Amino acid sequence: MQLSPLASKRNLTVVVAVVVVLAALFGAVRVIKSRGGALAYPRLKTTLEVDMDAKTRTYLEERVAVDKAAIAAQEKSGAKVDLNLYMALASDAYSLGELDTARSAVEKQLKGNGANYTAWNLYGTILESMEDYQGAEKAYRKAIDLGGDIEEFYRDLVLLWQNHFPTRSNDIRALLEVTASQHQTPWNMVELARWYAADGDCERSLAHYRVAKTLAPKNADIAAEYEEAATKCSAK
Repeated sequence: MQLSPLASKRNLTVVVAVVVVLAALFGAVRVIKSRGGALAYPRLKTTLEVDMDAKTRTYLEERVAVDKAAIAAQEKSGAKVDLNLYMALASDAYSLGELDTARSAVEKQLKGNGANYTAWNLYGTILESMEDYQGAEKAYRKAIDLGGDIEEFYRDLVLLWQNHFPTRSNDIRALLEVTASQHQTPWNMVELARWYAADGDCERSLAHYRVAKTLAPKNADIAAEYEEAATKCSAK
């Protein structure tokens, strides 16, 4: 509601007071627990539009229904819920774009087994889709801490930084160099080559492109990117 330009100071004071109260209430909402016991996520995306054919959507919806029914049955019997059911529900719900359902399920899985690095990585993916980028970073880091040298985890964190944290260039380089020191793959070689190119280090950039070409000799995209980088460097 906008104030009229002719509003009095008294009206302005009232409006400011209302805003302060609403802000306090909003802050309180952030720590209110939902009926499911998980922290609420105000102002974050809870669903995602996913383009898929009707047959696939029906299949996934049926899987989600089965997952939920199995969890409910185990809860009703008093038995400890199989944690794999929470992971299945989280994965299936995420595939449908049901972000809040997926988040809640994977949080329950992590509550039962906080050492599951695959669950932490999925948690990061879900939170990133919900646009909770700081939460996603923490989850991806946890997956890396627990999962060792699984390249997918490093890649997800690098892409998060590239897409949502433009000032983290040095962190990207450091993480890429860690992955390269553990095992060289076309992905980390190309990413490092791009980083060095952006930093103006043509020699190291082209050297990493050459390694990538050696690792993936049939990859036309890498070969073309190398030629483009070599042309730009020769023009300097």
